[in-house]
Amino acid sequence: MKTEQIFYRENELLESATASLRILSIEENRLLVIDCIKKTMPYWISKTAFETLIEADCFTSSFGENDTLAELDA
Repeated sequence: MKTEQIFYRENELLESATASLRILSIEENRLLVIDCIKKTMPYWISKTAFETLIEADCFTSSFGENDTLAELDA
């Protein structure tokens, strides 16, 4: 079974009906995120746990699917 690799970007905002998470920093196996609705302290979460969380809660990204890195850097 082939797994799809997910790419994250710093400052990416992922929103759902119950949460709004911004990625502050990215390390090899974990992400530093903050919940913009609850306004809690940032916390580290493993990429695996984060992927499970965003799939379960139907998050959408602030970056469009058709955005390229060149467009985002502009």
